[in-house]
Amino acid sequence: MKKTSLMRFAAVALALLFAAAAFAACAKVPDSKKIVGKWETTVDISKMINDSLKEGEAAEELGDVEFKDISMKLFVEFKEDGTYKSSVDEESVNAALDKVVEQLVPMLTDIFKTAVAETFGKDASEVTDEEIGSFLALLGMSSMEDMARMIREEMDMGDLAGEMESEGKYMLKDGVLYTSDSVSEEPTEASDGVAYELADKTLKLSVKDGKDAPEGLEEILPLTFTKAD
Repeated sequence: MKKTSLMRFAAVALALLFAAAAFAACAKVPDSKKIVGKWETTVDISKMINDSLKEGEAAEELGDVEFKDISMKLFVEFKEDGTYKSSVDEESVNAALDKVVEQLVPMLTDIFKTAVAETFGKDASEVTDEEIGSFLALLGMSSMEDMARMIREEMDMGDLAGEMESEGKYMLKDGVLYTSDSVSEEPTEASDGVAYELADKTLKLSVKDGKDAPEGLEEILPLTFTKAD
């Protein structure tokens, strides 16, 4: 290849490279566009339930019970107009309630065995189901399941779910997602904010240093959402 042809080829190749780079820069989708849509994740609310019980009327009777692996599905939708709305899946809340009752029954059984044992001055391992039944009858209940249902009714899962439901406006800036508590209020850099990382189908939210996480999210961050179909 002649020198002039080689130089011409190099110039054309260089021009193509610049054109490709310019196209890639133009084709890059900004975060403000990528975040638009509905996102979902599964949230472990065990700690929220445990904290709620410790503050409720049944706290003394329940003692140091601890629930584990209680979860529900959370949705967040970001709209093109700059507003967002978070909500929970009702079916997953009902499933969480069922799991609470399932874990509650053996806990209550142990609590009542201890109470009966102390009443009759015997070891808890010696307490019979009949003795527990007699104790429950005095309280107007026929089984541990009755007791579990009563306590479940006292637990306001609506409040727990409500802490995760909100709507307002959002703003993305320098890797931080800022939100307001109302669709009539614009978020600013002084608003609550969480660090975010966006990929094609995932959105990771975490606590940002020096920022307060939106109310209700403090105990469950970090969270990784996936784009809902």
